[in-house]
Amino acid sequence: MPKVRKCRVRGCESTSGGVLRLFSFPNECELAEKWKENLKISPTDHVPASNSFICEKHFQKEAIGPKMLKRNAVPTLHLDEAPTQLFQPVRPYKSCCVSNCAGGVKLFTFPKTEVARNNWVKACNLQLPLKKHLYICERHFHNKDISSRRILNEALPVLNLKFEVDETSQQSPQWVLPPVVQTYDVLKTE
Repeated sequence: MPKVRKCRVRGCESTSGGVLRLFSFPNECELAEKWKENLKISPTDHVPASNSFICEKHFQKEAIGPKMLKRNAVPTLHLDEAPTQLFQPVRPYKSCCVSNCAGGVKLFTFPKTEVARNNWVKACNLQLPLKKHLYICERHFHNKDISSRRILNEALPVLNLKFEVDETSQQSPQWVLPPVVQTYDVLKTE
């Protein structure tokens, strides 16, 4: 007969035979200390990760993934006292910088040249200075501007962007044009 697992939270009667899922203590020391702090377990007490479980009703819905807990998940609900450590979701490594974007498959980094980068910043309604790494997805570019692996140099994000028009000016954003570096002689025709 298999061993019955029980939730370690004081007063909780959830077991492995019930409807709720049970999650084992994390192996990562720092995260395990946060769990102990919220559950009021002494930091010196040894809690074996392989034999200590907390049921899902003690975690926020945002902290529970389809198969396991999300990274940095800590028990915060239905505890004896208010938790001191809260769940802080980890942002995906790469995501589109356009607000309310559903995201596309391909992500592109902002250009390195100042003029092009400033144009992208204005198009995406962002503020300078930029964070170190910003990405924008393919949904904001015309198909002709995207090759199989990269984006063309002169491409500008123009699709699926929401412009916030300044109430006083009633104008769309002003684009920065690159300086003229080469001129051509015009032939006079008679």
